[in-house]
Amino acid sequence: MSESVYTLTLPIKTPEYARIFFEGAFRAVSRVHNTVVSHVIGRMNVLNHNAEYKELKSEYGKIADKKELTESDKRTLKEIGTKLNKIIRKSGMTQSAVEKYAKVIGKKYSNYLSSQQVQKEADRVWNAVKKVLYSNGKQIHYKKQIDFDAISGKSNKNGIRFDPKTLTFTWMKETYQCYVPRMMSSEYLTESLTRKISFCDIKRMMFPNGWKYYLVITLEGASPLVHEHSDNGVMGIDIGTSTVAGVSDSKLFLEILADDVERYDVQINDLNRKMDNSRRSTNPGKYNPDGTPKKRAKGKWIFSKNYLKDRRKYKSLNRQRSAFVECMHRRLANQMIRHAVHFVAESMNFQSLAKRAKETKRESKPKQIIDKKGNVRLTRKFLRKKRYGHSILCRAPSLFMSILERKACRYGGELSRVKTSAFKASQYDHITDSYTKTGIGQRSKRIGDTTIQRDLYSAFLLSNTDLSLEHADRERCSAGFAKFVELHSALISEMKTAGISKKSCFGF
Repeated sequence: MSESVYTLTLPIKTPEYARIFFEGAFRAVSRVHNTVVSHVIGRMNVLNHNAEYKELKSEYGKIADKKELTESDKRTLKEIGTKLNKIIRKSGMTQSAVEKYAKVIGKKYSNYLSSQQVQKEADRVWNAVKKVLYSNGKQIHYKKQIDFDAISGKSNKNGIRFDPKTLTFTWMKETYQCYVPRMMSSEYLTESLTRKISFCDIKRMMFPNGWKYYLVITLEGASPLVHEHSDNGVMGIDIGTSTVAGVSDSKLFLEILADDVERYDVQINDLNRKMDNSRRSTNPGKYNPDGTPKKRAKGKWIFSKNYLKDRRKYKSLNRQRSAFVECMHRRLANQMIRHAVHFVAESMNFQSLAKRAKETKRESKPKQIIDKKGNVRLTRKFLRKKRYGHSILCRAPSLFMSILERKACRYGGELSRVKTSAFKASQYDHITDSYTKTGIGQRSKRIGDTTIQRDLYSAFLLSNTDLSLEHADRERCSAGFAKFVELHSALISEMKTAGISKKSCFGF
């Protein structure tokens, strides 16, 4: 298979017989997956009760946690790792063993799934096992049947076989018809259908009236060029948890990522509360008197018809939110591509920013509190441990950067990343050639005699980085600063006139 691939998604016509078959296939893949998960959890329990394995793992962790490893430590880690791998292989926790077990289970559902589709599902379970054994994974989980959204293949010769001439595909001796979406470009479709097919997946999406099915065709090569784009140009990107700023020689961007996504959150939260109330009323024996769920309550859960209807709506709303966020990201990336194809941004670890703070801290300054009797006492409240999890969930800044990088590479450019700790874009002043720490709430900076929006200035510095990607090129900054200030003033004025403002994000 080619290193460069992309996908083409076509809706499937689903008469009653096709819908019944697809539902059966997704039931089958869920049972194969969860049966294999049950098997590997059993193997994992055996492994975790192995005294030698536990001792070696503890010893490995103590050495690996050291700040600096000597050559002796590295040799010891390698020796312990070899011993651990032998024990893991003996316990049957290998990819081939998992695939072999899945093959036996898959025979029961051979009317719905091909051997490669069963193997692909086994590979998904194995990826989860690898995270637990060799990375930061904690536990392998079962999946609900409603959460299975795709049946994947490995080639166009086994399982699902697509015919680009007739827009049909054959699966388990039956032929199904696809059709072209109304919004798809005919040029894009025509060129895509000439490409070599790697494999096909069946994907389903939840809508208020039920599931809809799609054929996702993975094609070799780069996707067709369909958007207007720049031939050259550099743009600095300052990405935050909810906003993005972009600065090139001719255009400035200051945007809220996936603006108006909140309308989905309100509906999702209301529906979540409604579902929780319904679930508690139909399953009183599953909860303690204080309202907390019982850990080992026996018996099946009972769900009302309204609950099942709301659950479908809940999944549909989440799908709509994800699609909306991705659509807005693609639209903004396409606008940026028109003005530059080379992008420079800071390295950001959004996964760490989403997690709660580990350290418990109090306020630095004590506050006076007066009780009912009039007594005055000083206290320092505990600071919140919450960080940016909700914002990152709603705005998906990492997804935007992935989309922008993929588009930049496709149009002959690239996305370069500077070292945040060395560059310090938010602290640097190119006029004084100095660094000054500023609080998160300070959204503007005084550069010379001009007040500049902080994110836009950081993006300006990134667009003028030197070849080492560790510092801004001061000469280039000085040469282009006057034009940047002019574009900056025009953009801020335009945003204020249009009523596009958010004090906490933009400072106006």
